[in-house]
Amino acid sequence: QLGATLPPPREYLISGSGALIRNIVAVTAGQGGAGKTTLKIQVACSIASVVDCCGGAFDFKTHGPVIMVLAEDARDAVELTVYQIRQRHKNQIDLSDLYILPRCDGDPRLFMKDTSGNMQTTPGFTSLKAKIEKIQPVYIVLDSYSVLCGSGELDNGDAAFVLSKLS
Repeated sequence: QLGATLPPPREYLISGSGALIRNIVAVTAGQGGAGKTTLKIQVACSIASVVDCCGGAFDFKTHGPVIMVLAEDARDAVELTVYQIRQRHKNQIDLSDLYILPRCDGDPRLFMKDTSGNMQTTPGFTSLKAKIEKIQPVYIVLDSYSVLCGSGELDNGDAAFVLSKLS
């Protein structure tokens, strides 16, 4: 019976304002150039280390390995952002649990539709899945979801397929 017992407490990666619950899918949305990728890199650095890289904006509850799969930003742009984060913390930040996997060179898709219009995994997904199983990340970033999934728009069935493969 719904509500008859207290549900288990939620596990948070980030609590308070801007909460991020473990084992859920969250979307970062905004205009191009608004800083979405920079924010995701700052959050990833904070979770991968024990250092708050977001200027106190969030209350980080979990730390551990992070995988970032980036389809739009060139590796040097990402490295510049990480370099700037390191400089702000006087290189006193351990990012050995941060795994950045740029997919902007070549075909970035992890999923694509076959000739019948059905979603299928790509060799890139197979490679990512192996890395996920090996690293066991607590946080995974797919940036941008639409590029990595091979489409500008995904219907609910496509999104369900993608999520089932990532579970």
